[in-house]
Amino acid sequence: MVSRPKIPDIPGKASFKGSAVHSSQFTSAANYIGKKAVVVGACTSGHDIAQDFFNHDFDVTMYQRSSTFVITAQTVAKILGGKCFRNYR
Repeated sequence: MVSRPKIPDIPGKASFKGSAVHSSQFTSAANYIGKKAVVVGACTSGHDIAQDFFNHDFDVTMYQRSSTFVITAQTVAKILGGKCFRNYR
């Protein structure tokens, strides 16, 4: 069973004159040549989409609502006692 994406209803979206596309509907930045892009969200899909816009020479901004915690794989391996990421011990 395939689950449907949860596309939020954003206030003011109906009056926005640009395109608003959910990551599940995104195919290529090449479809938006000549525009600027804002990617809302910083998970894997958001990074992939922002990279695609960057690779197509867009003025792209990535927006996220909270801070990102960055940790190296080596540190995770130490914390977990080598149970994961065995190549990083």
